[in-house]
Amino acid sequence: LDPKDLCCLGHLPIYPLGMMAVHALNADGFMRTPIRFLHHDLLHIANTSNWECLYDSHPLAGLAGRLCFRQLTLDSLPPALQALGLERAVALVLFYLFHELSVQRAKDLMKEGSALVLWHDLCEVRREHRFDYSAPWRAVTDNQALLACLWVFRVYNDCRLCAAGQRLVLPEARLADFLQRGLPVVQAHWDFFDRHRAALHDWLLTGARMEWANDGSPEYWHLSDIRRYTSYYTSRRLLLQAEEDPEAEGTVRNTDLAYFDRLLTDGKWSLIEEVVGERPPEGRALLKELFEVRPPCVP
Repeated sequence: LDPKDLCCLGHLPIYPLGMMAVHALNADGFMRTPIRFLHHDLLHIANTSNWECLYDSHPLAGLAGRLCFRQLTLDSLPPALQALGLERAVALVLFYLFHELSVQRAKDLMKEGSALVLWHDLCEVRREHRFDYSAPWRAVTDNQALLACLWVFRVYNDCRLCAAGQRLVLPEARLADFLQRGLPVVQAHWDFFDRHRAALHDWLLTGARMEWANDGSPEYWHLSDIRRYTSYYTSRRLLLQAEEDPEAEGTVRNTDLAYFDRLLTDGKWSLIEEVVGERPPEGRALLKELFEVRPPCVP
């Protein structure tokens, strides 16, 4: 079973236990013996605890809620997003929300009210734990990961909880607005970032806090003025760079995440033009709306 398979099972009270015909197999980046592989799956079942809320209508919990949320985000992926190759990236986001987190933890993450927090977690999954996944899933690009997070976050916020037993609804006008206005602005800002990635990283590094990791290598932390990051979102910092991360087998850089955090910070974004010698694209207000909309209806 791959992440998309588990997304499709994510709404059902079905909990696969891994069986394998080889001596060892990768699970979460570690080679597991058959008994360890089975134990890994048992831990997932215990930690997610989704059997406790089978009849909850929330998009991240219960039979009907999760099914409808997957149908809206993945099964009904608009052609414009399919053309960008987002199917696997969207499945990766749903896999994280449905399979890697408990129901309550997933709700808490989305209640933070920022796509930056969801994107932060996906950056950690893709970069710090990249060998937890097979090659096709590691091939998801940084841009695809960002767009998938924005799409899932938008659908989550636009789902309207109706009366008990009714389906979640995605307003057509809001969908059209995301595709016709929001997507071009995000892509313009991404292209700008990609052109100046090296200079922006050096700039962000000058303001980062350096700490020593347990193995003695340096880590650089970006301090945010607007969002809480890291485990359980208790700290306003995010990892900008880690040298020779053992699980990533190389240097981890979250320059894109730190750049968009700074871009969305009032009073700080104007410094970007001074750094790279080019004015960032228009549409920052719309960008803030896409990243920062708080859930209006979903508790």
